[in-house]
Amino acid sequence: MYRFILFLFFCIDCTALYAQDYRVEHIGVEKGLSQGSPYHILKDSRGFMWFGTQDGLNRYDGHSFRVYKPEPNNAFALHGVNIAGLVEDTHGNIWLGTEEGLNCYERATEHFKLVIDKSQSGIKKRTSPFYADQNELWYIREGDGIIAYEFKTGKHRIVAPEVFITQDFDYIDWTTRTPAGDVWMLGTKGVVRYNIKEKKYHYYFSNSPKNELGYAINVICLYVDAQNIVWLGGLRGVIRLDYSCGEYKFFDKSPDGKPIGAVYSIAEGINNKLWIGTQRNGFWTLNPQKWILQPLSLPMVTPRSLDNYEITRVYIDNRGIIWANVDPDGLLKIIPNASVLRKVTDSPDLPDYKRLDNFSVRCFAQAPDGNVWVGTEGSLTVFNPQMRTVVRRYLNEASKASLPSVNFIKSLLRDSHNQMWIGTYGGLMRFDAKKQDFQLFQFDKNPSRNNYTRNITELSDGKFLLGTPLGPWVFNPKLEKFEQLPILKHRNVFSVFQSKDSTLWIAAYFEGLYGFRYKNNSWKQVYYGMKYFNINVIREDTTTHKLWIGTEKGLIELEPKSRVYRYYNDRHGLGNSYIYGAVIDKHHDIWLSTNHGISQFDQKTRKFRNLDLTDGIQGYEYNGNAFMMTAQGEIFFGGVKGFNSFFPDRL
Repeated sequence: MYRFILFLFFCIDCTALYAQDYRVEHIGVEKGLSQGSPYHILKDSRGFMWFGTQDGLNRYDGHSFRVYKPEPNNAFALHGVNIAGLVEDTHGNIWLGTEEGLNCYERATEHFKLVIDKSQSGIKKRTSPFYADQNELWYIREGDGIIAYEFKTGKHRIVAPEVFITQDFDYIDWTTRTPAGDVWMLGTKGVVRYNIKEKKYHYYFSNSPKNELGYAINVICLYVDAQNIVWLGGLRGVIRLDYSCGEYKFFDKSPDGKPIGAVYSIAEGINNKLWIGTQRNGFWTLNPQKWILQPLSLPMVTPRSLDNYEITRVYIDNRGIIWANVDPDGLLKIIPNASVLRKVTDSPDLPDYKRLDNFSVRCFAQAPDGNVWVGTEGSLTVFNPQMRTVVRRYLNEASKASLPSVNFIKSLLRDSHNQMWIGTYGGLMRFDAKKQDFQLFQFDKNPSRNNYTRNITELSDGKFLLGTPLGPWVFNPKLEKFEQLPILKHRNVFSVFQSKDSTLWIAAYFEGLYGFRYKNNSWKQVYYGMKYFNINVIREDTTTHKLWIGTEKGLIELEPKSRVYRYYNDRHGLGNSYIYGAVIDKHHDIWLSTNHGISQFDQKTRKFRNLDLTDGIQGYEYNGNAFMMTAQGEIFFGGVKGFNSFFPDRL
C-alpha cells in the first residue's frame, strides 16, 4: 500500500470545453440535386428551400427534390438552365434569372413564365433579380444596369444604368438592396453603392477616379449585416467597411496566425456571428463583437475534406440553419446547437486547457457534487456537465514520473458511501476529497503481467468485486485487503454486473456468461450459457428483469428464469454488431455504443435507430466500459476520439 499526493491542475477558464456542436448533412446529386454547384439559395415563406444551379432550379422539402428545367414544347416550363438570383415576392411567387432572361414561378399554377421587357424584345441577356416588395421587383441585366419591374403595369424601367455583370458561366450575383436605401454590388474592382434617393454612385476599394475609400482590390463577395456594416471577401481575407464614418478594418488570420486566404462567401448567423466560406480553406467564423476570426472544425461528411472545396455561397435561413455550396459536390446543411449528440472530441482548434489530456476515454462515474469523472488512457478529468467545462484534472502528466502505472484508468466507482474509487494497474485508488489526493491499494505489483481492474462492483456486504484479466478478486475497503476468489481463477473477466435480485453476472473472454449467488463469503453458481459469445456488457431492465447483453456478435435479450434469449445483429437493423456499452433509459429504450456509432433499440417496436457522424458522434469507434447514465438522465458514451453525451428525451 502506497500513499502519494498527486499534482492538481485547475482550469480557471470556464468557456466551453469543445467547439460548438453542429449537425452536418451532405446533400449531393445522389440525393436528387440536379447539379453540384448551387450558387443561389433561398428559403421561401412556405418553408421550401430553392437552389439555383447551372443545370436547373431545385425545390427541396427536406426529404426530396423537385427539379425544374426547360422542356421542349412546354410554354410553362423554365426558360433557361443556368440560374442567377432567387427572390420571393409578397404573393409567394419565385423570381429567378437565367441566360434567357427573367423568369417567374407562379405558386398558384406551378407554371413558369418568361417576363419580357418589350423594349428589349428578342434580345436574351443574363438577368439576376435581387429584391421585391409589394409593388415591384428589382433585377440587374447584362449591359442595362439595375431595372425595376412594376407588377401592376408590367413595365420595366431603368433605375441605374451602371452595373458590372459578367458573361461568365459561373457568374454569382451578390447585389443587395438594404433598408437604408442603398444597392450594393460588385465592381470590376472593389464595390459600388448606389444611393436610391440621391441617384448617386459611390465607389470603395475601386480603380474608379471617384473612389472614396480604400485601395483597389478584387472583391469576390459582399454581405451587408443587420447594422448596415458591409463585409467584403477578397483574395486575402475579409474587410469590414463602415462607409458612414469612412472606416474599414482588415481581417486575414486567426489569433494563432493561420491565414484565411481567399474569401468566397459571407453570411450572418445566430448571435450576429459571420460565417465565411473560403477557397480551399474550409469554413471560418468571425465574432463581430470581439472581431476574432477563427477556422471552424466540422465532421467530414463530404466526399473530400473541406479544404478541397470552393465554398461559393453561404446562406443562413430564419431558423439559423446554414446552407452552403461546397463546389462541385453540392450542399452542406449545418445545424448549430442542434447536434443530436453533444460531444467532446480531439478537435485541433481547442486550446490545451480545454481538452482532455487523452482522448481515448475508458470509463465514467458521477461524483457526489454532480460532476462527471472521465477516465482516459492519460489522466482523470473532472467535467461539469452543466457548464460543459473541465473543472480540474488528476493523474495527468505531472504525476507520470513518480508513478506511471496509475495513469491508465480502466474503471471508476462511486460507492454507497459516496467514496470515489479508481481501477488501475494492479489494484485500486481511493480518492480523499479533503486532501485532494489518492491512496493506492494493489493486489498485483508486477507490472509485467499487465493486470488491471477492469470492473468494480459493490457487493451487498460493502466489499468490492473486481474483474481483472487474471480472474475475479474481492477487496475489503474496511480492512484494506484483497482476496482472490475460488471461482473463474485466472479467467479474463470482461464484464461484471449485479442484477436487482442480487445475482452476480460475470462474463469471461469467450467463455460465456456465469451467474452466481453470493452470501456469507460463499459463491454458488446458478447459471452458465452463451459460451460462444464474448460478452462486453450486461445490463438489466429493472421493470421486466430481462438482461440486455452486448457481445461481439450483436445484442442478446435474456429472460433469466426461462433462460430463453433473443438475438439481434446488423441483419435486424443494428448499425454494427460489435457492442461496447449499453444504457437503459427511463422509457426502457436500449442505447448501445458500437464499432460504428451509437444505436437505439426500441423495445416496443423492436426497431433500431442508428446515429452516425452527421448526428455528431465523436468517431465511429467506442470503448468498452466507457458508458454511464447520470442521476439527471444524461447518457455518456466514450470512444477513441473523446465522448458524447445526450438526454434521450431531447432527441
